Amino acid sequence: MRLKLHILPLLGDIRAAEFGTQHIKRYTSLRQQQEAANATINRELAILKRAFSLAIKHDPPLVARAVYIPTLAEDNVRAGFLSHERYVELRNELPEDLRPLFVVGYHTGARLGGLLNLRWRQVDLKAGRITLDPGTTKNKHGRTLPIYGEMQQWLAMQKELQQQQCPACEFVFQREGSRVGEFYKSWRSACRRAGVAGLLFHDLRRTAVRNMVRAGISEKIAMKISGHKSRSVFDRYDIVNERDLVDASAKLDRYLGAATGTISGTIEGSGATVGLPTVPKRLN
Repeated sequence: MRLKLHILPLLGDIRAAEFGTQHIKRYTSLRQQQEAANATINRELAILKRAFSLAIKHDPPLVARAVYIPTLAEDNVRAGFLSHERYVELRNELPEDLRPLFVVGYHTGARLGGLLNLRWRQVDLKAGRITLDPGTTKNKHGRTLPIYGEMQQWLAMQKELQQQQCPACEFVFQREGSRVGEFYKSWRSACRRAGVAGLLFHDLRRTAVRNMVRAGISEKIAMKISGHKSRSVFDRYDIVNERDLVDASAKLDRYLGAATGTISGTIEGSGATVGLPTVPKRLN
């Protein structure tokens, strides 16, 4: 999609032998004028970088040299979270064939690509689990997702619909017998109607992690479910373990309360009095 919409129209007429960093800078400037985000431009430049890398590794090489492709600074930290109230509103605004996908994404925090490729053989409604096979996830590690809440009923309805309309389809999330594909426009419109304009499907990922932590699930288990490999995700997502904050507040309260009580006891036991600030008399 990026190649067809942006890269080829702007760079497709330039011969590889003549291509240089100046073309990259010009492309970046044009995309910024089109108000493309730095992260979006970087993903497009990554396609070019990969193309030259493969061309050089080809035997014989298809290009004489590698091209330096500078990238832009980007802010990887997003503050996008979806409250449960907004979740219900957005679910109801989405087209019917996207609702089961959205429900599972919200509850598990699984990546969109993994969900779109999910097959019914990986879903065990009786056992209440979804199995992501090794090699099918971003980090190549398999893992198990719990089926809980309203996931059960939505997946059951999806299964029944699939058996009635397209029994040969193996994909869980399908449209008329084919795997769900691009749905950016439908998503954007539904988000706007639900009052969460700008929300990304990926924001469901950080939302699920935060919900797990708030529910009392340890960060270790939450990371296993969501598929995050490092603790740094909690720092990037700015997720605060509120149970830790409550515990810290209670401990500080007990500590300062005990210290205050000791001072009060000493004063009362000695018969000393604590002087309060006096209000000055009005000057005549």
